[in-house]
Amino acid sequence: SALNTDGEWTKEMVDATGFGPGVNGSFWMSTEDLVQHSSGVEFARSFGPEWKKVTQYAHFRQGTLLATAKTDYSANDEHEISF
Repeated sequence: SALNTDGEWTKEMVDATGFGPGVNGSFWMSTEDLVQHSSGVEFARSFGPEWKKVTQYAHFRQGTLLATAKTDYSANDEHEISF
């Protein structure tokens, strides 16, 4: 929580983020929690006084992530897999 009542903010985390106690509308969330608890992100940033803007939209896939190999691969070590 923003008040750190559960002690989840270590000194290293506070130093790295510049986080301070209190409620000011800002918060930090792990990437894992962001993906689990939201469907995507939208980001916009303006640059300079001429208000040029860059916008990025992205949505997280739901369900199991799958990959398809483009070529065959033979394992070279017992810790690798062939496909």
